[in-house]
Amino acid sequence: MSKVRSLLRLYTEGVSKTAIAERLGLPRNTIKKYIRLFLASGKVHSDLDQMSDGKLEQLFLDIVPRKEMDDDPRYKTLLSFFPEVERSLKRKGVTKEQLWNRYRELHPDGYGLSQFKHYYLLWHKASNPVMHIEHKAGDKMYVDYAGEKL
Repeated sequence: MSKVRSLLRLYTEGVSKTAIAERLGLPRNTIKKYIRLFLASGKVHSDLDQMSDGKLEQLFLDIVPRKEMDDDPRYKTLLSFFPEVERSLKRKGVTKEQLWNRYRELHPDGYGLSQFKHYYLLWHKASNPVMHIEHKAGDKMYVDYAGEKL
């Protein structure tokens, strides 16, 4: 079950925002943002229960205000390219700039690098909420194995 679905279920059951944040391990501001988007959508929780996780996340991505972008075919093409970007970025040595070059080869009239990165960041935040880790200082040690060297 996606975190967005769990968040909305808990909210409609009357659980407080702080308690939802603690249960799901999400920042309270993220909880508030999704609740605000849910209320702005005008949908009922039972409508959202029938949607798949992908459609639910896409709904929240579409609710974020974007001026005249709704009917822009370039933007829709860009959004359809992002799942491939996300998979590719997990591989070692792959950069957003390389993926943007591939995007521009496929779509010469597409967005520039800065807009590509900006819209990818918005898409990534909407589809993958971040987990905040709370800990006591000196209680545990966390090692980051990201990159080629330790």
